[in-house]
Amino acid sequence: IKPHNRVLDIGSGSGVSLLEIKAGKSAGYGVEPDPMAQKLASALKLKVFKGEITDNPFPQIKFNAVTASQVIEHVPDPVMFIIAATKKLLPNGKIILSTPNLDSLIRKVLGHKWLHWHVPYHQNYFNRRSIQLLAEKTGLKIIKIRTITPNLWTILQIQSLFNKTPEGVPSPVWSNSQTISHKNRARDSHLYFVYKLILIFVIILLIPINRAIDAVGIGESLLIFLKKK
Repeated sequence: IKPHNRVLDIGSGSGVSLLEIKAGKSAGYGVEPDPMAQKLASALKLKVFKGEITDNPFPQIKFNAVTASQVIEHVPDPVMFIIAATKKLLPNGKIILSTPNLDSLIRKVLGHKWLHWHVPYHQNYFNRRSIQLLAEKTGLKIIKIRTITPNLWTILQIQSLFNKTPEGVPSPVWSNSQTISHKNRARDSHLYFVYKLILIFVIILLIPINRAIDAVGIGESLLIFLKKK
């Protein structure tokens, strides 16, 4: 995001992206249906609309960019979502999306054990071809698509392979139950130290592997730049 822009961040959640936009000398506005986000927004003095992009938030304002990080896979109608986002753009504005990549190497290798089969929260999945179809249906042009693999995702994927949580039960992969609590760190200080060393070693190994996977376009997350034709 360039300085002195207006940016609408869909699914602004905790407001981290809005704070980054603000730090970059741009004006950030958020859209978030979670009512808890309103409390965070007030505490952080952020402009956040409680609702969906289809509710036409901030009706008097047009934006240089609309961003949606790991959001579009959650919505039941991606076409309507993109159309609503496009209506918020200035003439040369861009839509920037990220979403799990259905054609990722890890998905093809692991099949049904892929981390992002996150039912019922993920309702749609995308690859380059489906993004092209989405752009055609909504009158947009694809500027660029690349992949990004967050190292944290790879760590969670490894953890999930050892997780035998039955269907219908919340997975500990998405909670703090697999880490050592602060209360137990003093008692288990040696164990915690070993755990941290192993984690650091794994991350050091993952970084070049993930960057190599992204370089050939088969990483875990698609990063998509769209604009009006």
